[in-house]
Amino acid sequence: MTNYRGSAGQNRHLKMAAIFGALAVLTLAVTRCGGRGEYIGTFDLSHYCLEVWNGSHICGNSAYGCGGDRLVPGKSLAVPADVLEKYPVGTKVVLVYPDGKEEHLIIQDTGRALGELGRLDMPVYSHSEALELGVVENVKLYAAK
Repeated sequence: MTNYRGSAGQNRHLKMAAIFGALAVLTLAVTRCGGRGEYIGTFDLSHYCLEVWNGSHICGNSAYGCGGDRLVPGKSLAVPADVLEKYPVGTKVVLVYPDGKEEHLIIQDTGRALGELGRLDMPVYSHSEALELGVVENVKLYAAK
């Protein structure tokens, strides 16, 4: 059996079709997620756990946000009070990490010291995960479109 090899021009066209196909998928994903809207600011992002041990939360935080909604890892975000004044609980936001990774979240909480520290706070499931993720510096926050 012989292997078919197209010409260099045919191979180039196939590669370009694959690239354009990938771009179409990425464009669709961004469109579905809503994309980035208004720039809110640059912050450090800390992580805390919602894990319960001996009847209380290890990180000392409640499992409920300031609006009364249950906090959900991978969905909830706490912002400084001055951000909460302009972008209320329930606002969808896009968090952009220094490496370009994006995460789509909902503002559900605030914290006393967040504004003083220039920090956002994100719940995670376990204490070990919170320690592993630690603080990520220079994340950008946008309102979602």
